[in-house]
Amino acid sequence: MKRITFLKNLSYGLGSTLLGTTLLSCSKGTDGPTVEIPSKVLPITTKGKLRIGVITDVHKDFFPDADLYLQKFIDTAKQSNVDLIIQIGDFVYPHFKNDGFMQIWNSFEGPKYHVLGNHDMDTASKSDFLTYVNQKQLGNYYSFDSNGFHLVVMDTNYIKSGGIYTDYNAKNYTKHPANEIGYVSKEQLDWLREDLRKTDKPCIIFSHQPFNGSAGNSKEVQEILKEENKKGKKIIAAFSGHLHKNWLIDIDEVSHIQVNSASYFYVGKNHPTVTGRFPASVEANYPIMKESAPYDDSLFAIIDFDGPDREIKIQGRKSNFIAPTPYDLNYYTYVDQQSPSSNIDNRIIKF
Repeated sequence: MKRITFLKNLSYGLGSTLLGTTLLSCSKGTDGPTVEIPSKVLPITTKGKLRIGVITDVHKDFFPDADLYLQKFIDTAKQSNVDLIIQIGDFVYPHFKNDGFMQIWNSFEGPKYHVLGNHDMDTASKSDFLTYVNQKQLGNYYSFDSNGFHLVVMDTNYIKSGGIYTDYNAKNYTKHPANEIGYVSKEQLDWLREDLRKTDKPCIIFSHQPFNGSAGNSKEVQEILKEENKKGKKIIAAFSGHLHKNWLIDIDEVSHIQVNSASYFYVGKNHPTVTGRFPASVEANYPIMKESAPYDDSLFAIIDFDGPDREIKIQGRKSNFIAPTPYDLNYYTYVDQQSPSSNIDNRIIKF
């Protein structure tokens, strides 16, 4: 028998065998209808383990103890042997007077990352801020891999008016209504879709404004995450700041975690102001404190991402409101996830 004929006959035989096996495994009895067994889409996995330090809304220019609170974070990050640190916005004005604050941040010798917050552009442009914190090369949105995970940093600081996206710059966003601010640009949405498609690692999202509704086009971002996860769960968590709150919300199997401010909860202008928490000279330089409920200790989190156990472990911190609290003043009368808290909760999240 010629070799080509032998191979052809062998392939026919193997095909029949495989086909028969498949039909037997999928049929219910010899004469019954074929039962379709849906294929389970497996999650994206990693054997990696990653430990990071996360802090947000330190507000150097609003809060008198910002240097001290940042120093506590840096000291803890060093002691905890984190792989990297990241701050999620509203960090510092890019002014020479804040160089000492930046020296504290830069004393961490490992990788350091910044997320743009709206107040970071109160007195300057995005380019000015990124230059000041030495992140001009990475840009305002970017991604990177670390220990088997893919980390994605988003920029939610665009104005959308008349279909045009405009960068925040020198507090220009304050001249627009709430439904026109806090957007992700169209270009960035396209980038996000492609960036997630290309990676083969579990993904962690960071943004200043939350994607559960606070960001202007949260629904568009949620849809991108949902569509990518249909291929096998890839996006495991989305961390945000901005609201100075302490909550966890699951949306389409993605854990959205709101990281509380390092420094204070902003009560707002619609309530009577409170004085006496700080010396008069301090309150004169930090007037927003009269409209806020500051914390008596720094808040931040050390977060472990465990690939083999598919687990996120958040080690938070507890503090207290410097009296009087929002509850003492009857600004709030109940406690749930959306009420003021002076803590970052410990959490264990499976993914």
